Formats: sequence, structure tokens, C-alpha cells
Amino acid sequence: MKVIDKIRETDEDAQELVLTIEASAQEVDKTIKAFLKELNQREHEGFRKGKAPREVLENSVGGHAKAMGGVAEKLINEKGFEVVDNEGVIYLSEPEFNVEVQPEDGKPFQFTVSGVVKPELELTSYDPVTIEMPPDKATDAEVERQIQNLREYYYTLEVAEADYAAERGDFVNVQLTLETENGIPVRGFNDVKRMIELGASTMPQEFTAALLGCKAGEQHTFTFDASAEEGYSHLGSGPVTANAEVLDVRKKILPPLDDDLAIKSGAVDVADLYKMVRININKDKREQLPRVMEDRALVAASQRLAEDIPGYYMTFVRGRVQNEFMDRLQKDGSNLQDFLLNNGVDGEKFQKDIADQAIYRATRDLTLDAIYRHNCEEVTQADLEAYFSGTDDVEDMLKSWKEAHHESNLRETVARAKASSWLVDTAEVTVVED
Repeated sequence: MKVIDKIRETDEDAQELVLTIEASAQEVDKTIKAFLKELNQREHEGFRKGKAPREVLENSVGGHAKAMGGVAEKLINEKGFEVVDNEGVIYLSEPEFNVEVQPEDGKPFQFTVSGVVKPELELTSYDPVTIEMPPDKATDAEVERQIQNLREYYYTLEVAEADYAAERGDFVNVQLTLETENGIPVRGFNDVKRMIELGASTMPQEFTAALLGCKAGEQHTFTFDASAEEGYSHLGSGPVTANAEVLDVRKKILPPLDDDLAIKSGAVDVADLYKMVRININKDKREQLPRVMEDRALVAASQRLAEDIPGYYMTFVRGRVQNEFMDRLQKDGSNLQDFLLNNGVDGEKFQKDIADQAIYRATRDLTLDAIYRHNCEEVTQADLEAYFSGTDDVEDMLKSWKEAHHESNLRETVARAKASSWLVDTAEVTVVED
């Protein structure tokens, strides 16, 4: 069998691909013979098994036309999906197989396959992208920032004087009650003692801003919007009233940069600490910068998409992202309800996160597809073998994908990897300390 025609059709809703596939006369005759042989394995009155003539066999399934319909179905089922896969076509949903003329002895047989496919979008330019990257070696400023982070890690708290006004970065020890606009206490915040760092992410910025300048012994009552920032849905979905009694204010005291701090951090002394930090930063850069470069190059390229991503494809990708997430939860022995409760996420935010991830993935994939079509050499058998180079039996892996009629999916994955490599290899990089 082979594809003799391929037509991409675009309507208002989606892009469809129609393949016309032809089986040779030899393939048709072989399949007719095999189909009749299968029928001959049944019992036919007046004939021994395997000895009934063709006319009897065809009449047993409703006549010649019905028998040839069975032959067409056998041809399609046994070879149709393989031909589609070999052509590199990936349908987003189950395709339709259409037969207008039934097979005939000694003649080629044609049928069509049609279904929705991903769109082929173009970029405004296929030139190398220009990106900014941090230095590939640790800078003095990065080392100093990491040393400061170590000091921050080993901080201690010191109770401030009674007349001290709390500043950003200080900790406020409060007896706290939060109530919704209906006067209902927020779960977990009904007359509880909390140590809150002003400016940190443990509470909304609007909440911590209201306590800036507070002093020990003061009573503060104020209202803030729990839904103004993401990540605080556990506090409610609207205005929340806070009643906070300031028990004391505590300053964050950082340890001195001395040998004691160095020893706590696993070094011998301060000089060794600086050396260790520089080594660790360089190690992190070796591991992380290739991915950072890939991401930045892809972002730059995706901004060149010449048209919007069609809605039908966004719907498809969003469904795939959500299904993959649900599968991961199931493998972890969890479910969506537990995930939302344990992470303080409401249904609306969950759907927004899924939609954002879908936009990212659809944009990434269609950008890489366009780059591959214009700038990369075709995927070869050697490329496919290289993809499984770390497995025990490359041949078996490739065979399993082909037998499952998923080689086109594998080729798509490898093609996008080639496009990503082209982006990185050709990118014009400006090194900027950030």
C-alpha cells in the first residue's frame, strides 16, 4: 500500500488532512484469498471444512458485495494504520476511513483517510535568534550573593525594644484572628499565635503592609483582599478582616562572616567557604545553563509566530495536559480533590494553571515544528536509533514503536529535538551579568 495523494483542508474550525491510499492488485488478490480462507474455516452445510466454493463462502456473509466489504475492512485494518504512520501523519482524534468503490479481483483498490491534524504555522523569520545569557563561570557578585544567602539561612531573632517600629524583614509575633466578610473565622486562623515575616510570601503583601511600623502591645484591625494575589485561596475568596494583637517585634540578626559560619556550612574557614561556593555555582551553571539557553532561545523564536494558535488545537493540548496531570496523580496514589486541598489551590486557579501550561506547550511545539520544516535535515533512521542509545536493545525499542503504529510520534519528538538543537547552536548570545 502507498499514499498517492495528500490534501490539507482548512475550515473555520480546524485543519484536516485527507490521504488517498492505494493497495496494489497483488495486495487485493492476496487479501481476497486470505479472507475467503478464513470463511472456509467455518462450517458450511453440504461441504467439508475448507472445501466450500467461493460463491457459497460469499453468500454466507450476505453476497459478493458484502464479502468485498469484508476484504476492504481487512485491508484497512491490517495495513491502513501502518501506511498512515509511515507517512508521518498524526491525527488528533480517531480518523475516518472512507471507501467509495469496493475491491475487485486483479485491480488496485483505493480508499481515503481523513481527520483533524495539528496546524502548520509559520514564523516571521527563520534566522538565528538573539538572546542574553549569564556568564558560564561564577562571578564575584554571584559568590557574594550566595555568601549572603548563607548568612540569611543562619539568622537568629532578637526581641526589639518596646518602642521599636517594625520594618520590612522583621518578624512580628501576633495573636491573630481572620474573619471573612460574613464574620466567619478563617480555618486555622481563629485566635492563633503566628510569627509573620514582613515582606515574605507567607501572607499577602497587603496584609504585611498593614503591619509595617507596628509596635509591641498595639492592636491592629484592618481588611485586606485575600484574592488580590495568587496562592492565598486558603484565606478566602474576597475581603478578610484581620484582628492582630502585636505581642512583640523581633529583628533578624545575621551571623558574622567568620570561620564559625564557614564550619557550619561545611568549609574549613572563610577562604575555603568562598572557594566552595564558587565551585558549587560553577557546577550549577554547567547543569542549568544549557536548559536556560534552550528556554530563552525558544521564547525568542516563539515570538515570531506569524499567526494565533487555532482554538481547536489549544483545546486538544489543554485536554492532553490535564489528562497527563491526572495520570501522575493516580500513579502517586492521589486524586485531584486531595491535591487542591493539600496545596491550597482552588478549582479556578487549577484550570488557569492548566491553560497556561497548554499555551506554553502549544507555542513551543508549533514553533519547533516550523523551525524543523525550514532549517533542519529530515529525521533519519540513525537519528531514531540515537534517541534510544541509552537503552539495552535499540532494535527492540524501535520495533515496538513501529508495531504500535507510533513511529510518527517518535519522529515528531526527534524532529523537535533537532529544531531545538538548531536554535541553540545558531543563537547569537550576548553575555550579561544578571
